[in-house]
Amino acid sequence: MDWTSRPARIARLKEKNHFDQVVMPLAYTGVGIATLLLFWQGLEFLEGNPTNQAIWIPALFFLLLPIPLALTRWIRRHHHHRLQA
Repeated sequence: MDWTSRPARIARLKEKNHFDQVVMPLAYTGVGIATLLLFWQGLEFLEGNPTNQAIWIPALFFLLLPIPLALTRWIRRHHHHRLQA
């Protein structure tokens, strides 16, 4: 990243704001829903009922989704101290 270029910094700042306001809240909502689904499937398993196998893969995907997104934010330097307009 060229920190001396103001248009590049502004573009990166807009990207950071989009992640802060849209992408990460959706990812955290997905984590909450996935946690509830996995809890529900755990209760079904403990009661001796058959669990729905179609729920496990999407639930685990949404449960782990914030990890690559946080890694992307770290690689893109969204938390760098020089990221300002």
